[in-house]
Amino acid sequence: MTSLVESMNCTGVLESQKKGQKGKVVEAPVVPPRILINTMIVRGLWDQDPSVVKQALSNLADMCSWECQKAEENGKEIARLGGPLAIIKAMERNMDDADIQVEASRAMQNFGLYCDNDIRVLAVQIGGIVAVVEAMNKYRDYSKMQTQGCFSLRYLSHEDEEHQKQVADVGGVMAIIEAMKSHPLDPEVQLSACLTLNKLADGGDYLKNAIVNTSGLSAIGRAAEYHINNSDIRLAASAANKSLWKVVGDSAGPPKTATQQVAVLTDESGCCRRGM
Repeated sequence: MTSLVESMNCTGVLESQKKGQKGKVVEAPVVPPRILINTMIVRGLWDQDPSVVKQALSNLADMCSWECQKAEENGKEIARLGGPLAIIKAMERNMDDADIQVEASRAMQNFGLYCDNDIRVLAVQIGGIVAVVEAMNKYRDYSKMQTQGCFSLRYLSHEDEEHQKQVADVGGVMAIIEAMKSHPLDPEVQLSACLTLNKLADGGDYLKNAIVNTSGLSAIGRAAEYHINNSDIRLAASAANKSLWKVVGDSAGPPKTATQQVAVLTDESGCCRRGM
């Protein structure tokens, strides 16, 4: 089972090779994705060996990634076999393994980003958002977990106000802000956090207030200040800050363009002027 779990790709073709008689290399057979998905969910995710669990999670995430042409089809099969719940249970049983939390969160992200909407809704209903927030809180010093956690929250709650509200209600906004505070110089953490805060702010005033009341503007301002030469972070910070402007009640209103917004966030010397 372990070799099967560890050697597949998203199309169901086994990538490993084995030596036959007289040292000849023999291609491993093609295994249908449905069988592989079943193996990973029913056996891989429940294995006692954390490395097997991690590999099963990684494979499930890959099968629902942008690189896989059958992502939506695979997602439906994963949902049919109870994959989202099995993934959350794997996270609970392996809470002391940071990399398992990362791979599980990546699978949750891909459910929301590349699969049918039904699997995203299912993942949220059975506790996907809560599980990701708990992992972010436990591994606050692990930048990889923080980056992945931000993206997972972004796409699990994608364009769904109720799910966005849940992110705030279970401490997800606070977890994102804490990630920014804990990793101020990490561009990946800062970018993923700014992008996610901007998307959450689309959820209405409830989310905007949740972000502002947890020092979100300060965190966004610091991201723009510390990464003044990173155009992706500057623009993400600009967009997030602009989305939050209504709550802070600036009488002049938000700047019209991203360039003007960055100018408000930081002065020419890189010192934050607004949002601190």
